[in-house]
Amino acid sequence: MHGTLRDRRVYALVRADRNVTLDLSVVARIGSRTLPAGRATATDDSPNRTRRFAIALSARARRALRAARRARLTVFVEARGANGALATAQGSRTVRR
Repeated sequence: MHGTLRDRRVYALVRADRNVTLDLSVVARIGSRTLPAGRATATDDSPNRTRRFAIALSARARRALRAARRARLTVFVEARGANGALATAQGSRTVRR
C-alpha cells in the first residue's frame, strides 16, 4: 500500500487485440465502505501488446487508504472498439500496510 500511496496512482496492465478506447476506474473497499478511488481514459493504439496505464487516485481515496490497514482495490476496464463494440474486464488485489 505504501507504493500506491507514494505514487498517488494505481497501475493496470491491459492487453487488447485491436485499437480501442479504454475507460478505467478503481474502486476501493475498506471494511464495509466502498468508495470510488479514481478514473482514467486512454487509447490503446498498439494491438496485441500489454500496456501499463496509470489511474490517479482521488484525494478522498488517498486519505482513506492512508488510514486503513488493508484495502481491496478493484480495477474495472471498459474497452470500446472502432465499430462500437464494448468489452469489459475487472481485476482486484488486496493491498496491506
